[in-house]
Amino acid sequence: MDLCNRYIVRDFFEGIREVPDKSIDLVELDPPYGIDLRAIKKKTNTDISLTQQYNEIQSDEYIPFMTRVISECYRVMGENSWLICWFAIEPWIEPLYQIITKAGFRTRRLVGMWYKGDGNLQVMNPSIHLGSAYEPFFYCTKGNPSIVKQGRSNVFQYRPIPSTSKTHPTERPIELIQEVLSTFGWEGARVLVPFLGSGNTILAAANIGMQAFGFDLTQEYK
Repeated sequence: MDLCNRYIVRDFFEGIREVPDKSIDLVELDPPYGIDLRAIKKKTNTDISLTQQYNEIQSDEYIPFMTRVISECYRVMGENSWLICWFAIEPWIEPLYQIITKAGFRTRRLVGMWYKGDGNLQVMNPSIHLGSAYEPFFYCTKGNPSIVKQGRSNVFQYRPIPSTSKTHPTERPIELIQEVLSTFGWEGARVLVPFLGSGNTILAAANIGMQAFGFDLTQEYK
């Protein structure tokens, strides 16, 4: 029940107002990517039923939306803390990099990568595009935190969840999330998840002794 209560069905911008300044050790941010997810799923012949409750951000709203989100994350994060920010490289890598650095974080364009392997790749236009086998994330510092697993590569190799087993259209494996969190965070760390989605980050954090909570708009995913 405690873990379930950490999944707060509420708008992020409303809920974050009640989170104290400098109270968070690590933020795992997986925002809507500003793309038409339903159209992509349909064109790649994948199940679109999971997207019916998914809340998207339109492309022309993405930059101001992310500017607000990153600013609020910076406010609530402690003096030596980490921000993990998943994103779509095309076309968002440079605009998002600028938003993150202008907010006060330090990061670089040599990002972390979730490598999914070569099977079941989704391709919008296979006649001119190769299939993408990875998803990137910025890892960003506020203050001077240290990586826990120093010397680790920036590639995290885990098979994705089969589409038939997903409860959320962008759900990631719990094992992947555990590895990402434990690479940067420590036991007892307080983790904020602005957009909870499937809620797997709450479960992953609990498995490795961290305390995660966050927000989402959809009761069904809770």
